[in-house]
Amino acid sequence: ANADVAETQSTYGSILFGQGRTDEAEKALRQAIILDPTLSGAHINLAEFYRASGDNEKSEQAYAAAVVANPDRADLRYGHGLSLVRLKAVPDAIEELMAAMHLDPANSRYRTTAAIALDSMGRTDDAFALFGPTIAGGATDANLLGTAIQLGLKLGRYAETLKFAEALARLQPNDPQLEELVRQLQAAVQHGR
Repeated sequence: ANADVAETQSTYGSILFGQGRTDEAEKALRQAIILDPTLSGAHINLAEFYRASGDNEKSEQAYAAAVVANPDRADLRYGHGLSLVRLKAVPDAIEELMAAMHLDPANSRYRTTAAIALDSMGRTDDAFALFGPTIAGGATDANLLGTAIQLGLKLGRYAETLKFAEALARLQPNDPQLEELVRQLQAAVQHGR
């Protein structure tokens, strides 16, 4: 009864894929996009269908088409960035990951992934710059703080890294390794290193 509704086709495609009916699943997912090209969930489902099927190139193409139709959707930019990473197109991936981060600055996963990608290209200073003082003060994501700590230690920027370590210690009290890291960073900062 709802075969002409994009959301229905998208959900149906996902169900068919779960049942191993890949040809029918792809057809339903494509139909959802035809019915509503702005429905980001349908684009994501199709791109992830291709990824799960082992076709990273088609996955990237599906995300690229989704971004053209919906350039202001952070989730699509992020998915496209990850698909580009899988194709080893890291400079292009960084552009998409940064776009996702700017579209949704509160999303710590987008920020963390962009930083890791930048660091992988030898741009550790740029990666660490994504974690400013406001992040250290209000972050509640252990992965984000852990990434900031790793980058700060790699760069030898102990005063800034101490703020991230203290924030992580507040999130994970009674962690002896973290307490020791904070002590070592405090000593390094006091001795002007």
